[in-house]
Amino acid sequence: MHRASRPILIALFLTSLLPVWPAPPSSQPPGPGFRVSTVEPTLPLVVDLRALPSVGSTNGRPRVDLEVEIEAGPVISDVSIALVLPDDLLPLEDSFPSGPTFSLPAAGRRRFGARLMAARPGRFPVRVEVAFRDGEGREYRTRQGLDLRLGPSAAEGRSNAGAWEVMGVPLQELGR
Repeated sequence: MHRASRPILIALFLTSLLPVWPAPPSSQPPGPGFRVSTVEPTLPLVVDLRALPSVGSTNGRPRVDLEVEIEAGPVISDVSIALVLPDDLLPLEDSFPSGPTFSLPAAGRRRFGARLMAARPGRFPVRVEVAFRDGEGREYRTRQGLDLRLGPSAAEGRSNAGAWEVMGVPLQELGR
């Protein structure tokens, strides 16, 4: 009996070494009780913040136009929008609503703009904060930001053989 079980054990051992292939995916759609879950829900409002091409300077100070466009998915209400600027970036003209809130219909769009002037050339972080309610009364807050680079900028770097190269800036230009 001991001799008869040896070939069976060897066959079991050899079959355990064979690779196991997964079953091919089913071509049938999931049943009616199947739910697809999402990791991150989509906000019912899209905020697009962009800097328009440079419009020059005022008294030697760099200027730029900002544009914010908001687009509603479903109906939203109590929309308030605020532009958050660093101290060295001042609004010249703006059309941002600074008082009562407003509503947007489903698929509604609204565009706001602001002309800004910088006290000095440089990099400025700009942010737009939007608060609103959806049709079910839930409150949302979202932000959109960008880095404005105003005035003369250093030359952009380049990748060379896996290393990032950037041109040096003369010391005289650092004091500006």
